[in-house]
Amino acid sequence: MNIQKMVSLSCLGLCSTAFFSNLTAAELILHDARLGFETLPLDFDFDITHPTITVPSGSTAFKSGYGLNASYLHAFTDAGDDKGFYIGAEAQYGLYALGGDGDAAVISLRGLGGYGWQISDSWALTGEVFGGISQNNMTFPTTTAFNSFDADGTGLGYGARIGANYNISENWLASLMVGYSQITTDLDGSTGDFELHMEQSGIGFMLGISWRVSALPSRLEE
Repeated sequence: MNIQKMVSLSCLGLCSTAFFSNLTAAELILHDARLGFETLPLDFDFDITHPTITVPSGSTAFKSGYGLNASYLHAFTDAGDDKGFYIGAEAQYGLYALGGDGDAAVISLRGLGGYGWQISDSWALTGEVFGGISQNNMTFPTTTAFNSFDADGTGLGYGARIGANYNISENWLASLMVGYSQITTDLDGSTGDFELHMEQSGIGFMLGISWRVSALPSRLEE
């Protein structure tokens, strides 16, 4: 089902760009440093290994999840091209609330690749896939089963998203994106006998602002 959602999202992006391709298009230029604020997927399945846990597996959700995202995008376009492929690198800091005194902090590094279409002087559509690793720290609140403690571990994540960019000026852009992601995380508790495996997935939104490092296509920069 998760793969089906990602395929559906990618198809939606391709259909959208195909629809706008008949319009008079301007030049696609993506040499952008992007900063975004995003909502993070909250639902997850879990498996717990701990001698005092009476419910070792199940499904639940974080109370809230928000992230700050910084990325750089580079398109492979020639002068006059209104569409083309691009690649990028991305760093994200995410913060989740578990309820009570519990929370989780995540630092992620990702690579991404996509396809962009400049449909007018002001608007461009993009569709991209991404994947990477994360370092996670989770603080569990005090319960009847155990006192508050920390757990650390790593995660692997991937996903897809589509978006629209609006040129505020030659060097500044605003963007809105929607995406679906799948994240697998393994954590070890500070108590030494606690292990947590998480399968997290869901839809998220990102509002971003970008600074265009260069307003020239790649071939004209050389």
